[in-house]
Amino acid sequence: MLRTSLLFLAGLLCLACSSQSHPSPPLDGGDDADSGDTDVDADVGADPGIWCATQWPHDSLFEPGSPTEALYARVRIPGITPAGGADPALEVQLGFGPPTETPASDAWTWAAAHVNALCAGCAGDEEEYMGVLTPGEPGRLLWAARVRYAGSPWVSCDRADGGRAGSADGWSAAD
Repeated sequence: MLRTSLLFLAGLLCLACSSQSHPSPPLDGGDDADSGDTDVDADVGADPGIWCATQWPHDSLFEPGSPTEALYARVRIPGITPAGGADPALEVQLGFGPPTETPASDAWTWAAAHVNALCAGCAGDEEEYMGVLTPGEPGRLLWAARVRYAGSPWVSCDRADGGRAGSADGWSAAD
């Protein structure tokens, strides 16, 4: 039985890699909207009212073609969350793609996430969403979440721990 290490290091999904940490792609430090930037997903318009962050896990183990364990992301929209997932205008998705592409790229694959009504650690104005992904082929991939409300542009989510700010500081492959 083939087992593959799945690492979620700063949002990094690593399939068929060793358990060693892998360096992130180089960052140019800018906030430009150049397609293909690895540091900022500026091609996806930001909605200042939407905040989101990938939550957990940071590493996992699974077999290629099998679903990952549950992945979690948190969402905050003033006046909208928390609604227990009851607002049909709020869309949350989890996805994966190559480390050379941002979540705005068509190279990413997305799946709907579902509200986690049992979120014990959610702040009063946040909702947590969860889901699983099933990458079919071994390789190095990033994972992220994305959120939009009432057809607004997608806002990409990365981590918000250890000095990171989730979507508030733009999407980064290093987060």
